[in-house]
Amino acid sequence: MPEENLYELLQVEPTADSRSIRAAYRRLMLLHHPDRNAGADAQEMAQRLNRAYEILRNPARRSAYDWELSGEPGEPPGAVSQRTGGLWFFARPAWLTGAGVVVAVTAIVVTIVFVTGGGDPANDDQPVQVVAPIAPPNITPPISPFPTETGDGKAGESGADLTPTPTPSASFHFESGEAFIRNGDFDQAINEFTIAIDLIPSYGYGYQLRGDSYFQVTQYRMAIEDYSMAIELDLNDKAAYSGRGRAHFRLGQFQLAIEDFSRAVVIDPRFASAYSRRGLAYIQLQDFDLAKLDTDRACSLDSQYCAPLLSVVPTATPAPTSPPRPALGATPVSGGVEFILIVKSGFSMRSNAQLKKE
Repeated sequence: MPEENLYELLQVEPTADSRSIRAAYRRLMLLHHPDRNAGADAQEMAQRLNRAYEILRNPARRSAYDWELSGEPGEPPGAVSQRTGGLWFFARPAWLTGAGVVVAVTAIVVTIVFVTGGGDPANDDQPVQVVAPIAPPNITPPISPFPTETGDGKAGESGADLTPTPTPSASFHFESGEAFIRNGDFDQAINEFTIAIDLIPSYGYGYQLRGDSYFQVTQYRMAIEDYSMAIELDLNDKAAYSGRGRAHFRLGQFQLAIEDFSRAVVIDPRFASAYSRRGLAYIQLQDFDLAKLDTDRACSLDSQYCAPLLSVVPTATPAPTSPPRPALGATPVSGGVEFILIVKSGFSMRSNAQLKKE
């Protein structure tokens, strides 16, 4: 008879299935585990529960335990005795299973030793490597094509100490270009933006910045190309439209400039500088009514476009028989049309008739 009834210890019936035994074991371990129970006998109780569960969870060990618990005479179920040379041998399923595992493990070990040359006496001191180690990732920065000399060695010679030089990123060149713009070195800024664009060809803002630099060095056609590329990458880039309009204006392409400024104000109806520049383009085309509307709009959005401000006053007069005395601030224009440019802080429209009355 066993010293302790494991079924009673786990508080289950002898006919309980494996699921019920596992549930009972977990419930009791939660109560008696030393980490949860500060009692003096908690450690001993946990060990008893572990032993009971290890026996009853194994079908072969549980069968042998049940036979021992029943007190029946004879051999345990499944045991086969054989008398050979005065010795008794018992063939049990669990024993056979264990023996099979030992044989399989032994065969694997022998194969590994044979493959790795473990039988060679010269390799007795070498460790047997079953699995090749995984190489760590290469996080070394790219090496510059021009070696850097360090220490006493000379670059390019055998034994020289070469230090890897990281390649500057596109953002580094963009930031350098912006710094050159702030310092007024637009040629160097163009070089930096060109390197950055080569690294990131789809960065529209880079084309816009390089276009601004080309504009500052009066390379207006190159600026137009860069602004156009920025627009192609972002159809809502109002600054690129405005920049291209300024370049067209400098080339005397006033109608194209007006079209670009118009697209800019469609994207942003509060784009004051675009209104102001479009007004200047309208003046060049002698469309003074539209110029007046744009300059008014620019002033209402941003006061910096109000002083000094050009107030355009168009008037139509017949061709004079004799050269009249020009009014103050008046500029004659061929074709019988003249307009007055009045520099003041606000808008006022005065006709020639009013000026004559004065």
